[in-house]
Amino acid sequence: MKFFCPIACFIFIFSSVAAGEETVTLSSLIEEAQKNNPALTALRLHQETVKEEISQSTFLDDPQLTLTQWGIPRDLNIGRSDQTWLGIEQSFPYPGKRLLKRKIATNDWEIAQQEYQAKRLEVTAEIESAYYNLLLIDKTIDLHQEHQSILNEFVEIAEKKYAVGQATQQDLLKAEVELAKLHNGRLTLGQDRIVTRAKINALLNRPDSTPIGRPEQLAYRPLPFLYDTLTQEALNNQNNLKSARFRVEKSEAMKTLTKKATLPDFTIGLSYWNVHGGTSPASDENQWMAMGKMNLPWVFGEKYNAKNRIAALEEDTAKAEYNALKNETLSQIKTIFTKIKTDEQLMDSYENNLIPLAKQSLAAAQIGYQSGKTDFLNFIDSQRTLLDLQMEYYMQLTDYWQQVAMLSPLIGNEINP
Repeated sequence: MKFFCPIACFIFIFSSVAAGEETVTLSSLIEEAQKNNPALTALRLHQETVKEEISQSTFLDDPQLTLTQWGIPRDLNIGRSDQTWLGIEQSFPYPGKRLLKRKIATNDWEIAQQEYQAKRLEVTAEIESAYYNLLLIDKTIDLHQEHQSILNEFVEIAEKKYAVGQATQQDLLKAEVELAKLHNGRLTLGQDRIVTRAKINALLNRPDSTPIGRPEQLAYRPLPFLYDTLTQEALNNQNNLKSARFRVEKSEAMKTLTKKATLPDFTIGLSYWNVHGGTSPASDENQWMAMGKMNLPWVFGEKYNAKNRIAALEEDTAKAEYNALKNETLSQIKTIFTKIKTDEQLMDSYENNLIPLAKQSLAAAQIGYQSGKTDFLNFIDSQRTLLDLQMEYYMQLTDYWQQVAMLSPLIGNEINP
């Protein structure tokens, strides 16, 4: 009947276009993201900046050059002063302070390295999650096309039976409703694909409307890790935990440096006196002068006591943050691992039990309707049940691989699908 044509043609045209798209691989998207992602670029530049600060941290303060005109006459003619003193001074921190500053700067660089690696794995996981979601959308579209073809076949059967009085117009209307549902589902899937495409393009630093092809087919593969292995990997390799450990080391070095602030710094200097013919008989020869001085930090020791207390609190804070992050990481791994194992059981049930039974039920309904032993409603229910189960299976498969992707940043290593 002609009122089925617009919906059927719409789905057919879309499916033909989707099938003609080029395949895009997950590895190519990940590679492009690691080169072009703006957040990764910013962290790479930050890492280089912090590395430059390591050498800067051990430099001495600039030397000071002094010029003194002594014995200026009342007419303020500097050229007729009795003596000109020309000197140079250099300050030196107490031994050990510069090494501690270098240690702190090195810790900052190590933290920046771990932050970059953590972000790299995070971006990779986001790409993988969006890729799997795109795969789910395209697979769901394929299922809609497959079930639309099944419905079209039975529409022809229903029309023939209706023509000879063996079926009612209600059967045809039910089929029209089911086809309309497939059409509405396609509209929603189209919107979802646009949103997912925009997310991937943002991660790749592309314009949001840049086309993305069809993802490769992805099958279920059991996770080759035990829970204890995952937790040990996380404790040893997770980049955020490494960063937190370096923050603890940095706080310890800052605490030691703060304590050394109560030790004096030194300044030495050398001056040359150029005598122009002074007023004193003893001052008619040019002379050299050596100078040394140091600060007295213990005179106002209370301000250093306060700084020491602050440094101790910052060290305790860094240690507490590390422990909090460790506990959160282990909790997240437990949650994800549990979801993965649940997904494995559900996929096994769908693949080996529910979907085969639903296919048998649909085949029986097809035979029963053709022979007149069952009505069209039974066929529609069987067809709808199979579609729902197939969609649920692919949703479960997508969730499985997305959970696996989320594990990579948590354990500090990539898990290839």
